[in-house]
This record gives sequence, structure tokens and C-alpha cells, in this order.
Amino acid sequence: MYGSWRWNLGFGIFGLLAVFFIGLSNNPWAVSLLRGVYACIAFFLLAYPLRYILGLLLSTNEAPVIDEVQDEDEQALSGNTVNYVTPDSEEDLNALLRDQLAPGSSEGKSEPLANNEKTEQFKPLNPTKLVSTDNIQAEQLTKAVRHLTGE
Repeated sequence: MYGSWRWNLGFGIFGLLAVFFIGLSNNPWAVSLLRGVYACIAFFLLAYPLRYILGLLLSTNEAPVIDEVQDEDEQALSGNTVNYVTPDSEEDLNALLRDQLAPGSSEGKSEPLANNEKTEQFKPLNPTKLVSTDNIQAEQLTKAVRHLTGE
């Protein structure tokens, strides 16, 4: 568990004061005080499961340090530790850069595409119109506007 019984007491006193002052506006002070005492007991007991859950969340599960780990031990400990070391990827980066330089010229600049290739690669989207106003006459448009406006 996290903390001590003092946390429970503080939580209980908080419950007592909160219920007392909230209930004081609608009840006599004796009734509010009695309900505050009940709340103090309830909050005091409620603090135990909260402290237990908090203790579980804040606890650290450290894996044991082993110099030489056998295959069986390695399988048993898998998932207990996290390897924070990132692999060295300089060789992969250099290979990627070499591959990009190979198809282009010796200077590393690729040749620009011809105009024909550019137009073949990009084709603008021409969606069909759902409703065209070309064939609709003015009378039909005014009827539609009058219908929508409620005239």
C-alpha cells in the first residue's frame, strides 16, 4: 500500500468537511454534522482500496540482474525488461543514399522529366455533375426557389 493511515484520516476529514458544509445549507447543523461523521467513516474506509490501487500503479517491477542468462532463463524473463538502445542505422542510411545516387548522373542529380512524362503522370480529376443547370429553364428555377422559401 502507498502511504500510511494518516492518508486515510486526511481523506476522512476531507469527506467530513465537504459533506458538512454542503449539507449545512439545507439541514440543521446537528444533522449536517452527523452526516459529516458518517461521510468521514465512509471516506476513511474508501481510502484503503484507493491506497492499494495507487500502490500497485506506482510500484516498479525491476527485473533481476543476471550476468549469464541461459536459454530457459531468457524465455522466463522475456517481457520483463525493455531494451532502450536503438540500433546503429548509419550503414542502412549510407546504403539508401548510394542507391539514390546510382540511377542518376554521376553528380547525384536526376534528370528532369520530359513534358510528356509529366502530363502522363498527373491527370486532374473530372467528376461528373450530379445536377446540371444547363437544361433547366428560368421558370423551373423560380418555382424551385419559391418552393424552398415557402412563397
